[in-house]
Amino acid sequence: MDINGRTVSTLGFGITESDIGTSNNIPVHATTKKGEIKLKPLAAALAETTTCHGIPRIYSAAIWPRRIFWSTVFLTAVSLFLWQFSVLLENYYDYDVDVNLQIKFQTNAEFPAITICNINPFKFSKAKENQEILELLEDKLMSRRRRSIERNRRSDSNRTYENWDTMTVDFESMDSDFLARLQVYDYVANLNYSKRMQLGHDINDILISCSWKGYPCSPSNFTQFYNYMYGNCYTFNSGESGTVLEASKPGPLYGLTLKLYVEQHEYMHAIGEAAGIRVLVHPPNEMPFPEDNGFSISPGQETNVGLRLLSIIREPDPYGDCKDSTEEMNVFTEFFGVKYSRQACEKNCYLDHVIDRCGCTDYRFNYFNMYNVCRHGDTDQATCVEQTEWDYFEGKLSPCSNYCTERCTDTTYRTTVTTSLWPNTVYKSEITAQVQGISSSMSSRVQSDSTFAESNLCKINIYYEEFNYEAITESPKYQLEDLLSDLGGQLGLWIGMSFISVFEFLEFCYDVFKWLLDKIFNKSRIRSTTIN
Repeated sequence: MDINGRTVSTLGFGITESDIGTSNNIPVHATTKKGEIKLKPLAAALAETTTCHGIPRIYSAAIWPRRIFWSTVFLTAVSLFLWQFSVLLENYYDYDVDVNLQIKFQTNAEFPAITICNINPFKFSKAKENQEILELLEDKLMSRRRRSIERNRRSDSNRTYENWDTMTVDFESMDSDFLARLQVYDYVANLNYSKRMQLGHDINDILISCSWKGYPCSPSNFTQFYNYMYGNCYTFNSGESGTVLEASKPGPLYGLTLKLYVEQHEYMHAIGEAAGIRVLVHPPNEMPFPEDNGFSISPGQETNVGLRLLSIIREPDPYGDCKDSTEEMNVFTEFFGVKYSRQACEKNCYLDHVIDRCGCTDYRFNYFNMYNVCRHGDTDQATCVEQTEWDYFEGKLSPCSNYCTERCTDTTYRTTVTTSLWPNTVYKSEITAQVQGISSSMSSRVQSDSTFAESNLCKINIYYEEFNYEAITESPKYQLEDLLSDLGGQLGLWIGMSFISVFEFLEFCYDVFKWLLDKIFNKSRIRSTTIN
């Protein structure tokens, strides 16, 4: 075949040998004798050779009714494909996750942190040295005595307790006992943090014996912090030093065993009515909140706490909103050096709003003593704090509900708690003799109280029941590879396109681009020639 004075052979579909390996891979019949590219033949070449079903049928139809029929079929197929494509995109951008539950086994397990607190927040021997605390507690005791006298004076012999028939409940007037307790908390919260800890029970007095996997442990293995409700709390295996203990076997012989002394003679009945130890099981290096979580154990009992590990792995953005840390420090991470937790984040967010709205701080979280504590005796401050707390519970404090999210990798512990009478009649003499040897004052206390062991001593065993654990894992439900796979299937189903077909249209776009450039340059060349 002769083109522009040169003889070339045609390979079919308008492609010549001279086109192979060149950058100008344009069908011959799509160019003029001068080598100019023509758009209509270019489109015709694509319609003839494309592997996309329907287009060749439309182009090669000999009569108009058949061309209209194939055009309708093709456009319908394209519409259905676009509809399916929009559904696929919607599924992809929903970022849904699958939740998988598995039972896994491990040969050893990281032991949790164990926090213990005496239910009584202030020792009587320490509180009586503070006149203001005593006055607040005396007001509470006098109020309680007045109510008791009033009940005794009632003529109705059938009523030996509150007269519910005459009582008006409007939830506007706070109970005097409860208000007095809050006022004590307000006063103590304004004290320096170290002075607050001096009011509570000491681990050296509480801990009678400690055993970890059969090895002795001591108060040095506990980390102290102050809690507004329970006073001094102590955490075993807190992770503060950077090392975390591991349990090598399940069962009570390979866990933590504590014998504790509740010191009931130091209790202040104006503050609380129960006796015992508050216990909280939580991950190491996490801020414990015994007022919200945990359980209480009673004196005169041995409590066995069996643990089952629950591991939760969540997907981060865009599939979820979890995070393992935050760039912003909060009062707990800054003061105690603990890691991020949703509970601590929400409490810190609430505290920030109290400070901003009320100009004072909440008595529960005053660690740095940078602000005065909001006093319950001050009506304006009390109302402000109450409204802020109500907004917090209703999720109105922005951005608490959005900013404070769950951790991506989380660990919780399911507990099985059982109790039995302790000490038994045989062991009672042995444990009381051991306690008597601590000090002369302790010895006299034991000798003067025949129920000393039942009223003051308790034992707790904390251990893994087994090393099987539940793992809840989130995984993306629909990922990019799933979208591409389904997209290819829909293209093949509706319009017969494949991956190679895409490049056919890309090649056509490239040719059209060259045609546009050719038109632009030809106009410029003609304009230049005319001027010359």
